[in-house]
Amino acid sequence: MIFSGIGSKFKEKQKDFLKYRKSILIHWFTLYSASLTFIFSIIDFFLHRIGAGILLGMTSLSMAFVFYENHCGKTKLPENLTLINGTILFSFLFLEGGIMNSGFIWLIVWPIVPVYLKGKKAGLFWILALYTICSAAVLFKGFGLYPIKYETMYLLIVAAVGLSVTSFTLVFEHARDKTSTFLKKVSSDLKEVNQSLEIRNLEIAEDLFIAKQMQKNLLRTKTDYPDFDVSIHYEPLSHISGDLYDICFLGNKRYRIFIADASDRSIRAALKSSFILVEYNRIKKSMMSPGEILSLLNQTFSKNYAHLNLVFSCFLVDLDFGTNMIHYASAGHINQYVINQTDFKRLKIENKMIGQQKYSSTDTHDFNKGNKLLLFTDGLLHNNASTKKIVAFEKSLVQQTDIHQYIKNILPEKNMITDDITVLCIENS
Repeated sequence: MIFSGIGSKFKEKQKDFLKYRKSILIHWFTLYSASLTFIFSIIDFFLHRIGAGILLGMTSLSMAFVFYENHCGKTKLPENLTLINGTILFSFLFLEGGIMNSGFIWLIVWPIVPVYLKGKKAGLFWILALYTICSAAVLFKGFGLYPIKYETMYLLIVAAVGLSVTSFTLVFEHARDKTSTFLKKVSSDLKEVNQSLEIRNLEIAEDLFIAKQMQKNLLRTKTDYPDFDVSIHYEPLSHISGDLYDICFLGNKRYRIFIADASDRSIRAALKSSFILVEYNRIKKSMMSPGEILSLLNQTFSKNYAHLNLVFSCFLVDLDFGTNMIHYASAGHINQYVINQTDFKRLKIENKMIGQQKYSSTDTHDFNKGNKLLLFTDGLLHNNASTKKIVAFEKSLVQQTDIHQYIKNILPEKNMITDDITVLCIENS
């Protein structure tokens, strides 16, 4: 989309430039020529060259008309009329000027005008037309209008300068045409590249949509349990996320909840989370303690995934509603919380992430009726939150609301989200 926009703008600017250049050339050339031709017509009338005066006067009026048409912004400019008038004007300059300055003006100006206005082929025709008229004027003694006697050296200078300027003009136009052709090709290539990128972007978008649905299905879990209420908020920063969670029933009023955060973004993080979930699912229903399970996970990833540098933080908690106790272990994860009616408790264990530590320990805390367990990833605290922000966050934890509204109250504003967010709020009901 970007490249096609550039290509179209380039074409428009190129067309505008060519039109502008032609318009400016006609504008100033006709203004200058009309003024100069009018002066020469007056001089010819004073010198009693009535025929030449009338011809130059008509030419002056014709060029004034062209100037007016161009100045008023008309799109169809009489280019041929401009060239005819120019041919007449420069012929008179050649005849009258002799070796004076006025006789040399056309040598520099004229080859540029027809080539710019009509292109190389048609422009060359008008150049040869003027040279032919001037040559005939020399051969036929000025057609009886002027006494002409030029030295051979002057004629050689006229021919050399005219040929040089004509050659330079044609070479310049050729180079401009080549450049224009090259730029058109570049514009066409950019358009093709842009089309390929658009197709590729559509394919990537489709792949991401499928990956999003697959990840959603992998993380899908029921939210209706007989021993507790749970509310889940899962919000990837982009299409897919590196966060994951799982709730499973161990039997005898015991449940196991796992939450993890792969230390990466988007696609790579989602792929890492898939590996994590696969390995966790193999051992999640084991009767081992949370610390032993995380130790086993660490051993697996340190041995089998070391080449992928797969490191992640996680928190594993067993809820025992027969004893109203929780047993938990952490691997480099941010503090989690148990909240009662008036206070909260940080669930904190100083262990490194999975892939970095050798073992994990298990700790225990009571979880009475009406208590809430808040599990989340660091996206809830804007990633690396300052101590001041954490203190403010902890002050908001004690709330007398249902768990669904509770999560809504602690979520950051949309414009403050910089990472994937996963929040689980469990209430002992």
